[in-house]
Amino acid sequence: MTKIERERERENGSSYNCLRDKWEVWIVLIFAFLYYASYYRSGLNLGGEGGTVGVIAMRLLEGQKPIVDTFLGYNVLWFYPIAWLFEIFGPYFLVIKIYFFSLCTITALLATFLVRRATGSSVLAAGTGLLLVLIPGMQFRNYLPFLAVLNMVTLSQAFVFPHKGYWQRGIWMILAGLALGLTYLIRIDLGHLMTVLVLALLLVFPWSTALGPFRGWGMGLGGVLTIGIFAVALHIPMLWYAHQRGFQQQFLGQYEGWANYIKSQAGEQIYNNFKQMCRIPPRQIKEPGSVPVTTATTAAQKDTQATLSRPSVSDVIQDKSVRRMFAWIVYFPIPIAILIFVGMGALWLVSALKRNFEECQRTLGILVALGCALTLFPQYFFFRPDTPHVSEFMVPFVVTMVLACTQAARMVQRSGRALTWGYTLILFFFCIPDVVAHVSNGLRRESSGSFAARHHRNMEFVASNGVRVLVNPEEFSDLHGLYSAIVDHSKPTDWLICYPYSPTINFMTNRRSYEYNLYTDNATGGKKFDSVTIEKILRFRPAVIVISNNPINRNEFSCFKNWAAPTYEFIKDHYKLVGVYGSHEVYAWKKDSPTPRKE
Repeated sequence: MTKIERERERENGSSYNCLRDKWEVWIVLIFAFLYYASYYRSGLNLGGEGGTVGVIAMRLLEGQKPIVDTFLGYNVLWFYPIAWLFEIFGPYFLVIKIYFFSLCTITALLATFLVRRATGSSVLAAGTGLLLVLIPGMQFRNYLPFLAVLNMVTLSQAFVFPHKGYWQRGIWMILAGLALGLTYLIRIDLGHLMTVLVLALLLVFPWSTALGPFRGWGMGLGGVLTIGIFAVALHIPMLWYAHQRGFQQQFLGQYEGWANYIKSQAGEQIYNNFKQMCRIPPRQIKEPGSVPVTTATTAAQKDTQATLSRPSVSDVIQDKSVRRMFAWIVYFPIPIAILIFVGMGALWLVSALKRNFEECQRTLGILVALGCALTLFPQYFFFRPDTPHVSEFMVPFVVTMVLACTQAARMVQRSGRALTWGYTLILFFFCIPDVVAHVSNGLRRESSGSFAARHHRNMEFVASNGVRVLVNPEEFSDLHGLYSAIVDHSKPTDWLICYPYSPTINFMTNRRSYEYNLYTDNATGGKKFDSVTIEKILRFRPAVIVISNNPINRNEFSCFKNWAAPTYEFIKDHYKLVGVYGSHEVYAWKKDSPTPRKE
């Protein structure tokens, strides 16, 4: 088959890419299996979300009602697949890890398919897929890049790529609806943002097709309605289940709650974070084995230290390469997104006016990819600007940059005008350093989900609930001591409480927590945290309490002993310190002391 014939079949929506010439898919699949198999047992993050999903899945299996009895934070399908796997295999930590590595693989394969379909290049497709396998994003949160890329694929197929018949486009619209429904059932805030993108497609689709505006409006409206119907239809089984279990009202209430939260926070976050981005950071010191902390914490600083701060804009030109590259991956997506939106948006508009629908479809596909990627932008830029959350965003954003740069290079090849050359060079000037910084940072940090997790880890640590992981000697000593201290001072029926956030400890020791929400910090604790927490300790009298004094938001005030000082002192008064393992202090109830009473 000649190159022209292949291109013609691709433009006609042929299934050629799916049925033949699949070497790029096999390359990505085989590499993913070998790559993830090399370190899937490496590391155990006591403050990781793997522990949270494990504990909540066990609670669901015990019969607790989602949202009513246990806080989810995300929607029900973030946790129920793990609960279903536990029902088959039993509570087993490695099952959780394999499940999320499988999501990483599927995400990379979807991206490979999309790039191959959009560009016609197997080399680009394979390269993109391999890059996404290398740095898949923070483990146990791989739903987010998966959902962004899934919607990217289904919306592009439904509204952008040409098909031989209407029925093919109709099938993809149904799949786009199911993808949107799945997005809502996993992350409601992501679903709301994706819905805005779908509605935007209704406005631009009629001008991007040779059908003409009138028929285009009809098909676009039909597509949006189809997506909406099937997104709702996917909710029906879960809605019935919620009705049977008695949490229907709470389940539905999440959707309105998230919509109101997004509306109330959008303007405020943009304004506040713009001020923070432009401020001069306070002088910082570096203590051995810790992150930089401010030299002093005043009452006026507490609000600004409530959440994780972004690096200073000046770090973009920082002499230290580590800080500079991290600043690049935090800030460079902003000019890149603007360049793509303005450049491809202008090209789409010109192509629509000239009725060059092939070019319209190419640029619209890039804009769809950009929109899907940007649904992950707020959570890292406004709330948690750290490697784990940035790495999640970069998965779909890398796909977007590949598509945009390919289109820009194609424009240069076709026209060669000075304006086109200038735009392409500027786009590459930002995209290449961003990808290089992302790869450099991601391969060096295990929090990005990469193989950095296996560094010097060759000792097996075994604990309850199928925890069989490889750790380094120092980690083994701390984990073994921590595990032994807890099981020696408690029974499986006792309560174990971990502050501010170490859910994996509950999971690996098979000890329950009475806390409705497993996570707390100085930003979420609230003014009544100490009184409420002490009252619960008096009521439940947990056998063991574990305290971590790591600065959870990378500043001194976010250490538990500072923002929760009354609770910390109460625990030290009524519990005995039985050991310090790494950053974790283990306190056991003083059995020879009288039951504490509120003063």
